[in-house]
Amino acid sequence: LRAALQLLHGVPLSYSLSGLEMTDDPDWLQDLLQTLATTPDGPCVEQRVLYSNGAGLARAQGAQLLDALVDFGLSWIELSRHHPLQAGNDAIMRFRPDEPIADAAIFARTAQRIAARLPVRLVCIVQRGGVDCADGVAQYIAWARRCGATQVIFRELSRLDDAYRNNGTWRYIAQHRIGMESLLADCMQQPWWSHWQADGMTEGYYFWNLRMRSEDGLEVVFESADYAAMHARHATGDLYKLVFFANGRLCAGWDPDADVLWEPADG
Repeated sequence: LRAALQLLHGVPLSYSLSGLEMTDDPDWLQDLLQTLATTPDGPCVEQRVLYSNGAGLARAQGAQLLDALVDFGLSWIELSRHHPLQAGNDAIMRFRPDEPIADAAIFARTAQRIAARLPVRLVCIVQRGGVDCADGVAQYIAWARRCGATQVIFRELSRLDDAYRNNGTWRYIAQHRIGMESLLADCMQQPWWSHWQADGMTEGYYFWNLRMRSEDGLEVVFESADYAAMHARHATGDLYKLVFFANGRLCAGWDPDADVLWEPADG
């Protein structure tokens, strides 16, 4: 990792700490943070973001890990939780038996503890049977406020193309995905929508989002991603992201065997 980062000397970029659950092994994550923080002649880092379900932060070493994230200068943490109620989230998210973060009350307390020291953004994947209508959006936002979140992101299940196999994951997405446009249309009919302020829209290379702000300043983001567009952009040969894999490869996408930009000499 140090060698890969030194190749990127002076390159402006942001760290996106994601993949599986990075807090699951607190010692490993703290080693990673130390490596990123102390590598000389690396890139010019603009933001540092952790994507997590919060598992490691709800265990015994959670306080120590939170200290490490604060010392690292984390810009914010995006915590995934797809329904505010226990039964609703249990139907969507899977955890190991007796994992503390699976409990809704423990999650809320963990989020509040993190929010006291770092900006917290809550991420909800909208889907049939979960948050799938304007009332569900309003309920989730009210719960997110109690958790201490400064931003809520409602993210659509990604739009896939024929590059993906027809397997269990593909079928789940096909059966549960609801279009962000229809969810937004429902929200716009609600009385509370007129009290929100539009902050703007972003069109990325494979996604778009609408950013709104509620009366009390909470930012609410509605986001859609199209993987067909992503594949088309990647096929141009332009670099849109850098992904460092555990096998030591630096790639231009999420396939560790494709678009390999660099690998260690003994790789």
